[in-house]
Amino acid sequence: MRPKVVVVGLLSQSNNCLSCGSSLQHVSPFCLSCKALQPFPPSPPHFFEVFGLEPALEIDETALRNKFYELSKKVHPDGHALQDPLQKMSASRWSTFINRAYQNLKDSQARTEYVLELFSSEIPTQRALPTDLAEAYFELQERLLENDAQRALDTFTEQLAAEEKNCLKEWHRIAKLWDQNKPSKELISQLQTCWDKQKFLNSIRSNLEKHKKDLS
Repeated sequence: MRPKVVVVGLLSQSNNCLSCGSSLQHVSPFCLSCKALQPFPPSPPHFFEVFGLEPALEIDETALRNKFYELSKKVHPDGHALQDPLQKMSASRWSTFINRAYQNLKDSQARTEYVLELFSSEIPTQRALPTDLAEAYFELQERLLENDAQRALDTFTEQLAAEEKNCLKEWHRIAKLWDQNKPSKELISQLQTCWDKQKFLNSIRSNLEKHKKDLS
């Protein structure tokens, strides 16, 4: 399970660069004025912030990857091996954090899960799973023991593909509203419902691949 992080905004004006004394307006590995590496903050920023982004569902993944490579190169511990212990420790911590941030933001599913973690206080504690597909899957389990197992598997595979397509369509609808406006509790709840369904579909898809191997 990922470490819990908090959404933080601007730093206090009293936070200054240790190298040039300039005010640090945002949590960043580097001072914008002198480009000096900064100590890793006691309260880590959210993963979007380290890349200069606001929490969002749809982002430019190519730009994110390029920014990741840029930051990773600058904070790589090997590049700070000859500096003082504080700088070396800061580089190591920033390097680890930036890598973890990228892993959580580089694709839509990981990003969705992370966004929901940021807004976890707004999400209902009890949520319903998609029972219609669950019932169809349980029926498939029974039919796999019969003579028409392959046909049953093919039929359910088509049904699953349709559900996956609908789930993706719903995600894009929510993402568009999310990125246009400040997310409401209702929209956060809709995103959680969509994500719960996606995880369920992923699980079924994984089991389905096992059934296909068994029948081959």
